Amino acid sequence: MKVAVIGSGAAAFAAISTLRARWPDCAVTVFDRDGEVAPAPMAARLDGIDHRDWTPDDYDRVHAAVKAQVGAKFPPPKTNYGKLVPRHDSGVKRAFWHSREPGGLTNYWSASLFPFTDRDLAGWPVSRRDLAPYYRRIAEDVGVAGRDDSIDGYFGDGYVTRPPIAATALCERLVETTARGGGVISGLNRLGIETRPDQPHACVNCGGCFYGCFRGAIFNGHAGLHRRGLDTGYRRITEKVDRLAGESGGGVAVTTTAGRHGGFDKVFCAAGCIGSCEIALRSFADSGTRLQFVDNDLYVFPIFYLGRRLDRDLASYVAIANAVVGFPPGGEDEVYAQAHIAPVPDYLVRFYAPASFWRLTRYLAGALKAHVLLTKLYIDGGVSPRFGLELNGDGDPAFTPVRPGRSAATLNRARRLLRRALARSPFIVPPFPAMLSSTSSHYAGGLDPGSSALPASRNGELAPNVHVIDSALFANSPAQPLTFTIMANAARIVTEVMDG
Repeated sequence: MKVAVIGSGAAAFAAISTLRARWPDCAVTVFDRDGEVAPAPMAARLDGIDHRDWTPDDYDRVHAAVKAQVGAKFPPPKTNYGKLVPRHDSGVKRAFWHSREPGGLTNYWSASLFPFTDRDLAGWPVSRRDLAPYYRRIAEDVGVAGRDDSIDGYFGDGYVTRPPIAATALCERLVETTARGGGVISGLNRLGIETRPDQPHACVNCGGCFYGCFRGAIFNGHAGLHRRGLDTGYRRITEKVDRLAGESGGGVAVTTTAGRHGGFDKVFCAAGCIGSCEIALRSFADSGTRLQFVDNDLYVFPIFYLGRRLDRDLASYVAIANAVVGFPPGGEDEVYAQAHIAPVPDYLVRFYAPASFWRLTRYLAGALKAHVLLTKLYIDGGVSPRFGLELNGDGDPAFTPVRPGRSAATLNRARRLLRRALARSPFIVPPFPAMLSSTSSHYAGGLDPGSSALPASRNGELAPNVHVIDSALFANSPAQPLTFTIMANAARIVTEVMDG
């Protein structure tokens, strides 16, 4: 059997690893864009080198590359050795991300892995029970670092398979403080990070996450296949897929910007929500068809700690979100929100001060890590903005606002509950407004079976033997990250389709 997989990110990892494990004789072809993994001079100099061994010139080159792309914005974005994730020229007030390199958006993600609840799956043709065995399989394949805490009371099984990260003392104190209740749940983040110390790519708590993980401890779809020995034995075509079409006899042809590749028995499309919708519009829709997807509202604000400095080595830490505080809905008219809480990374200080002055600014960085936490609050897609996606006259994606969202009420409720949970403690949520991010990078919908203008089946089938397996199938985008469910659902679809 000849099978094509489009993409190399999270959903593609689940598809390829499932195919190679259960159908090793299947002839697999993977279409993914080669792209520039990082600007060549910096990649050659810095990739795989501990950022603490960089020279001042190395830091300056990375920071200059980031500023050239986005300016001296606050907070500075996560980078892959100076390269930022590409953005669609959307024409709306959202910076929609897409990927042009092996591993997809897993080159830039923050590695949080949370399952969906049955409430999150309302409107889906599958339930949490249907996904449970696939969550377990992905948890074993990827690794979920975490520990049992009050978060499990809301999500159920957290599928933890790895020791938790060594969170900063300040993050641990925040978890202890909020664990008293008051309408919130809290705990350490569940992360796709290798924390087992006997593994060669284990996290060493260097704090360099926002520069690019030099050890590869953070899960990456492309690198994950390599580590499991699954990145060989299949054909790889580094071309952008333009459209799909059926052939006589039931086969499927994949047309790229460079040519046509035919004779596939099955095609699994894992190009990402927007990418898969774009391929579907070109392949199977009438002119003027518009699909709709959600981009969760994401608010950023600090939490200040006014107590005495806690005793912990501030040079050893994980820079991405250490702790999570959740705000379960209190009624049918309320939605879930989830705060991801991280220490202030050295990167933030270095970005604004030349590296040659780092000795003078390291004390400032230490003080910030000891007394400030950065909070990203994700709001459920049910009250977040919705956007339309169609093809313009040139055949390129065009975006239009469809629904502005009404997430301010959820933001205010979450901050009120957080202040109540932190009352009579040294933690303070300041009264100034939260900053609305330009995107959450969590996109879902467009081909969902219940409401799409181009609906897929329960197993993502858009046309005979063409199956979409990423978040374009989702009926909603909950507040928790999507990646765990993207991978679990992709593994489910591939398994059920191949089993017939």
